[in-house]
Amino acid sequence: MELISVVIPCFGQAHYLQESVTSIAAQTHGNWEIIIVNDGSLDNTTAVVQSLMKMHPDRITLIEKSNGGLSSARNAGIRLARSEYVFLLDADDRIQPTMLEKTSSILDANPRVGFAYTEIQHFGARNDIYRLPDFDSATLISIDNIVCGHCLIRKSMWASVGGHNEAMREGYEDWDFWISCVEAGWQGFCVHEPLLCYRKTAGGMLNSANKKRERLIATIVMNHPNLYDSSTSSWAREVIRKSVTHDAA
Repeated sequence: MELISVVIPCFGQAHYLQESVTSIAAQTHGNWEIIIVNDGSLDNTTAVVQSLMKMHPDRITLIEKSNGGLSSARNAGIRLARSEYVFLLDADDRIQPTMLEKTSSILDANPRVGFAYTEIQHFGARNDIYRLPDFDSATLISIDNIVCGHCLIRKSMWASVGGHNEAMREGYEDWDFWISCVEAGWQGFCVHEPLLCYRKTAGGMLNSANKKRERLIATIVMNHPNLYDSSTSSWAREVIRKSVTHDAA
């Protein structure tokens, strides 16, 4: 059974960490390590992680760093991962017991699949299942992000695209990363089961990012100029120009 490294960035969410770690310890795939990245938290993240390390000896590593955003924290964790397979999980979410087993079997069987993800069970402010379509690169590039950001990736894929773009600090960093992977020739795969438990709150990061959706999509287009036609690129430049003008006013 191959080792799987689970990377958990944490910024001000120490109170959720035990729930997240417990879901990993309950996996049917028992060969795992956890790398928790304290991204400059001002709460008791360090103390909570140290307590969890005593509960799971030699299974949890803590990285302490100054705040750099989600992409920076993920990159720091993946860089330290000992496995070729890395699962990306946020501190406030959890996974069902068969998540690592079922996603790793997809990567085992498909060498060109660089990331495997599942459908989503919401909990918290909502309690519904979010269904996702089969992976399609054209949809991902030109229509919407159809990939769940909490998924299993190949470390070699991450390295081949230079990791997550650390300039993407306001959201949609995962969408930008998947497009980078597709641009490099990798494919994704959706497991049609809700194996990710995603916490919904009124003030979550995704809600904040969606308010900036047009500008963030324009930024993604500008980050990948070879994938978009001239009219789309012109639209993106104009959106960015208006945004800069507005911010400077």
